[in-house]
Amino acid sequence: MDNNPQHEASTLRQTLIDQLKQNIPEFILTSEIEEAFRAVPRHVFLPDLPLDQVYRDDAIVTKKEGESAISSSSQPSVMVMMLKQLGLEPGHRVLEIGAGTGYNAALMARLVGETGKVTTVDIDEDTAAGARERLTEAGFGQVEVICADGWYGHEGSAPYDRIIITASAAEISPGWREQLKQGGRIVVPLSILPGGPQTSVCFELSGDRLTSLSLILCGFMPLRGAFTGATATQDRETPLGPAPDLLLHLKADDQREVDAEAVYKLLTGPSETLQTGVTVHGRELMAKFFLWSRLPRIDKDYRDFRCGLTAHDELADGDVVPYLFGLAGKYRSTSGLLKGGSMAVWGRPPDQTPPLDLSGETTFELCVRSCGPDNSLAEVLVERARIWDSAGRPPKTIKICAYVIENDYTPSENEIVIDRRHTRFVIELEG
Repeated sequence: MDNNPQHEASTLRQTLIDQLKQNIPEFILTSEIEEAFRAVPRHVFLPDLPLDQVYRDDAIVTKKEGESAISSSSQPSVMVMMLKQLGLEPGHRVLEIGAGTGYNAALMARLVGETGKVTTVDIDEDTAAGARERLTEAGFGQVEVICADGWYGHEGSAPYDRIIITASAAEISPGWREQLKQGGRIVVPLSILPGGPQTSVCFELSGDRLTSLSLILCGFMPLRGAFTGATATQDRETPLGPAPDLLLHLKADDQREVDAEAVYKLLTGPSETLQTGVTVHGRELMAKFFLWSRLPRIDKDYRDFRCGLTAHDELADGDVVPYLFGLAGKYRSTSGLLKGGSMAVWGRPPDQTPPLDLSGETTFELCVRSCGPDNSLAEVLVERARIWDSAGRPPKTIKICAYVIENDYTPSENEIVIDRRHTRFVIELEG
């Protein structure tokens, strides 16, 4: 065992980077990003943890509020991919929303060099103070650390060549857009589709339009502050049954009257499981199938009948809600169609149960549970899955444009429009 902590830290750091090189293509882990990771010591930013834990390719929770994690040091491989998206160059001015430990800011400071400037913002004073202290200790005292609500950006050092958000958001803040230079990039983990995947999107600003350059699946804690509560789903939630842990979700603009007791009886009454014959992976299902199935030409006849279901806590281990996504003892969720006295929702084979954690995701056959007097809704869902599969599992590519909400836009048959308070997202699916 190495008795020299500095030597051990250096060895473990180099070993981690070597592992990242084996798992991440060269065009993502560029020589510049690799050099930054080799030069910046992560353990300085996580001083209370064992070195072997610090230098794993894991996200590390650094602060909790009750049982909920509210700050962390991101997974190094995800940081590599987001830094690649950002495309930092010497001399760039960068704004980071979510200082965390300060480690990501140090990497960015290394990449922009002495002629560049990094400003990082965190809503919590203790987190900002800790990041400032660790950055100075690591030799990056030039990084500007601000305690403020990141939703508003930071005008004091604007305009920026690059902006990166290290928390998930439901839309683009007007402040971020206004403080970004024309031709500049913003990288933000977005959750814009109800029940859909969280995606790190790199946008480039041209005029009043932000256009995506790349997308990667990711998972970040939600942005806190003034915009807290502006959820990605904006669903109508209706409790079902005797316990408050079972919820029916409808779109915000869905004006249907809901008989909660009748829906609960439907869920707990006789049902039938239909097989699609389509084997999928959970991430493929979220990133491809659910987007494709919302296209106007696919969804036109049933758009007004969409619904979602979630069961939390004790009900998460019951079978009232079919398991499509979930964690044992915490939640299970699915989506589908509710029309009249019938419901059809997606699920996995009846013998599958939610895992204890999100690791080890395996493929499964997509199934449909039919509740009610006939299987007509379920047959619609089965047909959708089979059409998608026979078409080669589109889309091959996804492009997202973000406009200010006042912009009028009529989507084509290959586009989905999602409106938020400040932003109109247009998602184009190709192939």
